[in-house]
Amino acid sequence: MKRILSLTTLPFCLLLLVMARPAYGSDIAKAQRHYFEGQYAQALPYFIQAVAHQPDDPMLNYFLGMTHFKLEQYEAAKQVLEKVVKLKPDYELARLQLARACYETGDFAWAHVHLMHLRDIRTKEFQKSDLAMIQAVAEWRDDVAAATDSSQEGQRPLAQKADRTPPEISVLRPKTTRGLQTVRDETGILIEGVVHDASPLMWVRINGENIVFDESGRFSKNWFLNIGSNTLKITASDIYLNTAETTLVVDKEIAAPKTTLPQGPAGAPADAPQTPQRYAVVIGIGKYQDRKIPSLRYTVADARGMYGVLTDPRYGFLAPENVRLLIDREASSRNIRNVFGTWLRNKVQARDSVIIYFAGHGAPESGSTYWVTYDADIENLYGTAISNDSLSKMLNGIPSRTIIVFLDSCYSAATVNRGWHTRSLIEKDPFEVFKGEGRVVITSSNGKQLSLEIQEYGHGVFTYYLIEGLVGKADQDLDGYIILDEIWDYVKNNVQITARRFGLHQTPIIDGRHSSGILLSKYPKK
Repeated sequence: MKRILSLTTLPFCLLLLVMARPAYGSDIAKAQRHYFEGQYAQALPYFIQAVAHQPDDPMLNYFLGMTHFKLEQYEAAKQVLEKVVKLKPDYELARLQLARACYETGDFAWAHVHLMHLRDIRTKEFQKSDLAMIQAVAEWRDDVAAATDSSQEGQRPLAQKADRTPPEISVLRPKTTRGLQTVRDETGILIEGVVHDASPLMWVRINGENIVFDESGRFSKNWFLNIGSNTLKITASDIYLNTAETTLVVDKEIAAPKTTLPQGPAGAPADAPQTPQRYAVVIGIGKYQDRKIPSLRYTVADARGMYGVLTDPRYGFLAPENVRLLIDREASSRNIRNVFGTWLRNKVQARDSVIIYFAGHGAPESGSTYWVTYDADIENLYGTAISNDSLSKMLNGIPSRTIIVFLDSCYSAATVNRGWHTRSLIEKDPFEVFKGEGRVVITSSNGKQLSLEIQEYGHGVFTYYLIEGLVGKADQDLDGYIILDEIWDYVKNNVQITARRFGLHQTPIIDGRHSSGILLSKYPKK
């Protein structure tokens, strides 16, 4: 069976706070009802009012743009959808709709730009009517190329459209030097750079992963390093598929000693408040109140397994009273918000560390992604589930300098039983707000893949190897302690190998930055 959720992604509007305003929430509900009933003229004023309240909300702007499009107000649709892709460059469905709007207004040049941007996106959804658009844009491109060869008129713009010069990649950080770059006290490095090109860029990638860049071509990414030698290939392409690449080699060493910062049940006495403590929230949801949401077989076993390792004095460093375990009906939206927004925020100090683990469904809805809580309504995630943006803000309210999030989930199948389908695409970085030193997120897949559950394991594959690694198998230097770097190497490699055995692809993702040597567990050496 394949797991239905993922974190990623995510990336997103604090819709629950919006719904707290009765009038505003009512406007959105009316707008959505009219829209999905095909009453676009009635929906338009409500979406305009909603966007006036939340001008930077990608979902609301997307629906406003689509409402204009449905009313054949293509110029207005283009302007709104241009705003959406500026707010979220990886909002792929919005970019496809923008290409359609550009085509309808006769702006073939920009329709071509946006289509080329989508050329490598496996999740794009072309309709039959798009074939005419694609053919027309292709013919326009061929006409431009022919005109460039036969005429000097408009030389500058036409030359740009016939660009055959590859982009120029400049790495600003880390500073490049000859030979091997060595990192000793960090889990990763910050990569910053800029790509220059006469034509619009289509993508920038690091080791095949798409990286967000701004209009000037600047990009940045906290890149997690494996222990040992790491080859980082940075590639960039413009809309004419002119490609450039540059390579960095970084050697990851562990120089910082492994030390148990906060102690567990056998640690420092209660009268030593200066001693750092560890806290954890473990959530597993297998059955849902909404019968339209499919059940999951192993999420509860996953959560109980993680809780057992974290609180077992042979392996973990957490006292049971410092861990909150939320299973099925206990994992309601209200309880999760109380644990994050009240219990952790009041308990945790700056020197303490926090581990968050979630196994369950997640789902996309119009550019936002959500944890599907026990009491969520799959037809109304906006008003009943918890958005990743909301979660990010709650986590940022916790004063701890070290927060590690594990998510065994993917955003996909939870939506299959909906009465209506938005066919939203997954944002690449769902915890974009949850960033900074000491914040690390590890997800079971890249957000567009399903996360495997295998009967012989009795767990999701990701959590199976996570638990196995924490109890000793991830220990690369055989010193009896497991650090974050070691668990990441072990889980990532074994999940990918196991998925390939079943003819599937599952690639865990890590994002964040922290000093090296974060101690997660120990084990009794024989």
